[in-house]
Amino acid sequence: MALSHATQKGVEQGIDLENFTPAINAKTPSFFALKGFFGISKEMEQDLLKFGDSCKESVRYCLHNSPQDSLHIMLIYHPYKKAIPQQIFEHTDSYYLLEKGAFKLTNLDTNTEIVLSQKQCKIAKIAKGVCYQMEILSDSLLFIEVRERNTATTGAGGGGG
Repeated sequence: MALSHATQKGVEQGIDLENFTPAINAKTPSFFALKGFFGISKEMEQDLLKFGDSCKESVRYCLHNSPQDSLHIMLIYHPYKKAIPQQIFEHTDSYYLLEKGAFKLTNLDTNTEIVLSQKQCKIAKIAKGVCYQMEILSDSLLFIEVRERNTATTGAGGGGG
């Protein structure tokens, strides 16, 4: 199966293929880890941001090797404000760690909100079974999402991968 046009563009623009391989069936350009021991450097992060800005799509580095891995850790970049459908992960908690920008998580059952920003909260947990909405508050957003592999999801994932 061929790479999406945007993913191919990322490969051409210098996305790190020494440590990552492009995901074939991802909804947005995603790159899975090839190695078991490496870090994401500032340069690699900047390459991801440049790529997302140039293709105007959400992009991600996945530190897991495949969608079947038990633990998913993703560095995700949204280059613009976008609507993220409500979601619920029935079998796993989700954790969000802010890197740059700001976003809001709303528990749709209680209307409780958590704002992640440089001035407020930097990390948040959403328990399994909680229906929530993510809203991007800044012009762009870089964050880390961590969760166990989920086999039952409602809505489109804020992270995915």
